[in-house]
Amino acid sequence: MKRRSFLWGLILVLFLLAGIGGGIYYGYQQQNYIASDIAQVKAPMAILTAEATGKLDWKVHGGEAVKAGEVIGSLTPIPSPSVPSPLLSGAGTSNLSGKSPAQEIKSPISGTVLESLPSSNRITVGGVPLAMVADLSDLHIVAYVDESKITGVKKGQQVDIHLDAEPGITFKGKVDRIGDQAGDLKSTTSSTKEVQRVPVYIEADFQDHEVVYGMNAAVKIHKS
Repeated sequence: MKRRSFLWGLILVLFLLAGIGGGIYYGYQQQNYIASDIAQVKAPMAILTAEATGKLDWKVHGGEAVKAGEVIGSLTPIPSPSVPSPLLSGAGTSNLSGKSPAQEIKSPISGTVLESLPSSNRITVGGVPLAMVADLSDLHIVAYVDESKITGVKKGQQVDIHLDAEPGITFKGKVDRIGDQAGDLKSTTSSTKEVQRVPVYIEADFQDHEVVYGMNAAVKIHKS
């Protein structure tokens, strides 16, 4: 009986010590870091869209490298009455009489084509996305920080970065700038008020690791 009481007492002491240790660790984290687990690997990006309805002549595919100003396609505008549908259709299905001269489509930045949606010789409508080009030589982290904590974030602060794809590795970075607009992501609290999050752009040193655009991450920003 005494042995059982001793064991229960030991378990209770260990439980209390674990709780105290957890509280100390949590307090240390809150005092020294601003953390966010809503973060991703990003890069400077340009989205190309069709400026008018017309026949598309497309030259690039996903994964190809392009240079700023490089012609990657052309669009021959079609008068709206000759377009049978606001959806993409096969080549040769529209009347191209009275067409305007072809307009060159150029990449606004140097980078890699992440997505190339159209195929050549298709009819597309104005405003439809055609491709996304990203400068993968400038990979960085965009983390979203609660508005209540953003005043503690300053340019140049050191950042610890953890990628979901690279568990156990801590990458180093520093705050580059704070976004101009909050509310890209939201979380509802117990009240009716919504907590807004502010994007924080972080320069990252990924060393020689294979890091891919869009990877999920978590960050801890060192308080000054």
